[in-house]
Amino acid sequence: MYRDQGYEVVYLDETWVNKNHSTDFMWLPSDSSDAPKIPSGKGKRLIVLHAGTTKEGLIKGCDLVFVAKTKDGDYHNEMNSEVFLDWFENQLLPALKAPSVIVLDNASYHNTKTEQTTTPNMNNRKAVMQEWLQQHHITFAQSDTKPVLYEKIKRHKPKIVYQTDELAHQNGHVVLRTPVRHCELNPIELIWA
Repeated sequence: MYRDQGYEVVYLDETWVNKNHSTDFMWLPSDSSDAPKIPSGKGKRLIVLHAGTTKEGLIKGCDLVFVAKTKDGDYHNEMNSEVFLDWFENQLLPALKAPSVIVLDNASYHNTKTEQTTTPNMNNRKAVMQEWLQQHHITFAQSDTKPVLYEKIKRHKPKIVYQTDELAHQNGHVVLRTPVRHCELNPIELIWA
């Protein structure tokens, strides 16, 4: 549908690689001094974020590579919405030459709500819930309990809008999310593999 309308399809995702990453087997002479001295997977971890299209491959100027603060664990702990949204707005969007459909997964930092669509939850203090209700001109009694206040909030929750969607729309693009746990629908995963 989007391709028929002239949209370019852009795939993006992040991955990681260790500084000393190597394959288990290499073609090197047995007396070679070029063989790695450090075991594969040891050393600094680099986090890589990039985007590409089927026509262009990886898009020039859209690479973000940085050293992780920790050497092990899940790289998703190192990536956050601030880093991602900065890259999305200041590297990816300016690099897109035509109206595009931007395909991404459901990582939490891809799905940061806009301030207008963020609502209190049951973990918030009662005063925060009351303040939100006042700002939205929704009546409540001072004696209302948190569960009662939260029910009122749920009934008046605005439709969720994500910052990535809003930024993309402002620049003539559309965001399309893959279903949860279906990374095979994003071809950039094959590059990372």
